[in-house]
Amino acid sequence: MEWAKVTAELDWDGSLRDIYVLETSESDWGTLLAALSSWPFETSFLVDGVPTQLPQSAVAAFQIRERAAPSRRINISGITVQAHFFTADEIEFDIDPRAISTPASLVALSEFICRLGQALDRPVVLSHENQPDHIIARYLPSTGEFAYPSTGTR
Repeated sequence: MEWAKVTAELDWDGSLRDIYVLETSESDWGTLLAALSSWPFETSFLVDGVPTQLPQSAVAAFQIRERAAPSRRINISGITVQAHFFTADEIEFDIDPRAISTPASLVALSEFICRLGQALDRPVVLSHENQPDHIIARYLPSTGEFAYPSTGTR
């Protein structure tokens, strides 16, 4: 991502920013979990905020969701990216935009987004919290590039 094109959208306004992969399945979640184990990031699995053993599958994580709040926390060069197992239909991570305070931190986040898009072979959207249509940037694995669409487009 280009610092000049996204920095204003990362200014702290009291809300998080989200990373979305849309139109996914439990299989895509499984691909993500397998990929995370080979990527060079420190990760942990939490249930109701308490670190616990990673389930054997994405299906098992979604079963936990029926009674508790599972999440996968990823440390990317000091940036905490957290996946919530809300639904199999989309992969959603949240980030605190205050952690993206330098061009170097944006490069680290960009590299994570690229890995995600390549592993799933799907576009990845960085957006405002709970607003997948309020796009800051979109990674396109077909071109290996980021696009900066107008607000309100998917």
